[in-house]
Amino acid sequence: MPDNQTPASVLFDDLRRQAGLSNRDAARILLSTRPIYEGRSPRDRIEDRTFLSREVVHIRPENVNPSLYADFSQSAQNICARIVARFGGGDAAYAQVINYYSGDAMQRMAMLLNNYGRDGQIYINTVRRVRSAQLRRENDRAVLLVMAYVAVGCLADPRAAAAIVEQFTRRQLATDLVTMETSVGPNRTGAFMQQAPSNDSLGLVRVVDGAVKPPIHELSSGPQGTLIGSLPIEGSCITDVEVDVSRQHLVVWQQAGRWWCQGLESTNGTVLINGATKEIVTVELPRSARRGVAPKPIEIKPGDTLCLGLNTRFLVMRMRG
Repeated sequence: MPDNQTPASVLFDDLRRQAGLSNRDAARILLSTRPIYEGRSPRDRIEDRTFLSREVVHIRPENVNPSLYADFSQSAQNICARIVARFGGGDAAYAQVINYYSGDAMQRMAMLLNNYGRDGQIYINTVRRVRSAQLRRENDRAVLLVMAYVAVGCLADPRAAAAIVEQFTRRQLATDLVTMETSVGPNRTGAFMQQAPSNDSLGLVRVVDGAVKPPIHELSSGPQGTLIGSLPIEGSCITDVEVDVSRQHLVVWQQAGRWWCQGLESTNGTVLINGATKEIVTVELPRSARRGVAPKPIEIKPGDTLCLGLNTRFLVMRMRG
């Protein structure tokens, strides 16, 4: 991917290829008609090539101005309709849109967001939620995926894009992008079972198919700790999770030289596998089994494995001490 590409430039290039829209035509759909330039709106300025290039198409993430853009729910529906028509219309065209914007386009955009220090995993998690959502019509799924792509491309803000998609889903489709219910269980635990003093700095690393998957996510020793979830709101967070992990699933924090974790009313719950004894400890029951039982803090140590939902495993590792 060229070094000069930005989320916005990749978006506009994609709209040219998939929807047949020139930069001006795409900007005409995306930009607001609200006057913010001495009586002129962003849409009024699209004939200004310098403005269009520097402030819209090639804008760097740190310079994005959200007030330039119109309602993404409307513009995404317009753009999705154009893409579907270009693909020949009908169910097959909607399926093609769904596959593209949850496949190659998603991966390319997420990688670029990461390159600019944005959390591309939050965008991936949003797409996964849309893919697994119970929707009445597949064309709604296509619209949501295009909406996520357009919003994150324009704003370079995965959390804002997720909020836009969730708000539209709730208001217009009368449903929520809820966490897919599965269950918790040990499955695989990985290696690195050496115990260490509890006042170490700790990190979490994913375990996938029995092997660790870098990077190691260092846990925050700050008062708020570290949130683990698919769409955490703010603060120190880990988002490298599967689709059945809740938005804010688990919090891990340090207190008096010891490390603790606690469930956050997640859908599918969490268990801990003790690294020394292999004992399975319930951190939080799945929602369907809780019946009013509130989660309690559970101590964690190096060598333990945290199992969130069905397929997300984190090995607790000593960073330094």
